[in-house]
Amino acid sequence: MKNFKHLPYRVSILLTLTVGCFVNFYQGALAQSKSLNQNCVFYNSFAYIVETIEIPFKQGENDYTITRMPGSIIQESVFIESPSNDVQILRYRFDNRVFDYSSLLETQRGDTIYIRLQNEAQITGLFYDVKGSDFIIRSGNTLIAINKNLISQYYFKNVVQVDRFVPVLILTAYSQRQNVGTIRLHYFLNNVSWKGEYTAFYNQEQKTLLFNSRAHLTNNSGSVLTSNTITLIAGEPHRAQQEGGFGFQPRIAAKAQTIEQAPVFQIAEADIFYKFSLQQPLNLNNQSDMQIRLLPEISIPVQEKNIYDVSRYGNKIVNCLEFVNDTSLKSHSPLPAGIVRIYQTDASGSLFLGEDRIPNTPLNERITIQLGTVFDLTGERTQTNFRRIGEKTTEETYTIELRNASSETKSVLVREHFYGEWRILESSIAFKKLDSRTAEFTVIIPSQEKSSFTYTVRYN
Repeated sequence: MKNFKHLPYRVSILLTLTVGCFVNFYQGALAQSKSLNQNCVFYNSFAYIVETIEIPFKQGENDYTITRMPGSIIQESVFIESPSNDVQILRYRFDNRVFDYSSLLETQRGDTIYIRLQNEAQITGLFYDVKGSDFIIRSGNTLIAINKNLISQYYFKNVVQVDRFVPVLILTAYSQRQNVGTIRLHYFLNNVSWKGEYTAFYNQEQKTLLFNSRAHLTNNSGSVLTSNTITLIAGEPHRAQQEGGFGFQPRIAAKAQTIEQAPVFQIAEADIFYKFSLQQPLNLNNQSDMQIRLLPEISIPVQEKNIYDVSRYGNKIVNCLEFVNDTSLKSHSPLPAGIVRIYQTDASGSLFLGEDRIPNTPLNERITIQLGTVFDLTGERTQTNFRRIGEKTTEETYTIELRNASSETKSVLVREHFYGEWRILESSIAFKKLDSRTAEFTVIIPSQEKSSFTYTVRYN
């Protein structure tokens, strides 16, 4: 093994360990304040935190330091309130220069650590974690726990980001008397998000989906998130463009925490959003994910369709499942945006049919889940005529040809999209108007044959 003095310092970080002392400049202040509880509201790309903090106030005007603030806090969003009339918050500021030892070690998990013991013995291995008073490393096929008291020095080579700093909040308050009081701290966190995730099993004979939904929470904020309840907001409020901020992107992969519970979220309208609330404690570690049951399992009647929609799918014919999120469904709930994965089980086993991303879908809206491209069906769309009638009036004629190479007769729905004020003047087959900008044509294609139709649309 290489001698320590021969290793290039410019590509390594050398930490001298003072036994039993992992403190920073603000250790004294850390003992003066204590977080009592924290309520988290998850939005699609950030979280809103309300934290109650206990502080032993001194009489008069004094400074108080709140440490261990999350690294991705949006400092401009902070609002502090004092529930007591005896205490007035005069001003506050952040100090972003406090070195965070724990965060530095977090980024080095899985990297090679070089350790020199008090007896001058040297150990090299992969750094796993620090648990209590022990460094956990792997050397070859052996896991080793090394007590901190035995270590003289250790370092990592090729550290990507040496400077690991976290903000501390320093507030100035005036108290009429000496007492233990509380403040409420409001702030936003980046690198926190949630999304819907759906798994469904398709019964082709009954044309039903057994639909399961989960809320997928992600925390890369640099702090543990705790709450007595879990609150999720479906919808995205407008946020002003940030000019910059103090935060970091974690370098290691997130760890999964999966939970299965019987309770499901209660749903309520919250002005322009929907709020999903669950009376269940939350404890979500930094760099972790958690999945929680969102809605009751439901059986949904669906329609299987082959769709030719050039605007949405290009020149492909795709197989889709469609249903309307209406009152006939037992959940009778809006569906948050997320990925739907469809499986099918039959006598030969299970198959993965496909996945698609659905948007935030309110009640009574149609949901279309694309499974994949139909192998034996192909289509071609051709503009055969264009005519300008007046300054603002034009006519366009299209021919659409569909081919079926399979051994069965197939049905395809052709969806055409229009703009402005439009009207189909003539069509060689029947059609129906789906909405203000969409017409749908149903085409039956015999086995090993092709079918075509034409239509003319006028724009005014």
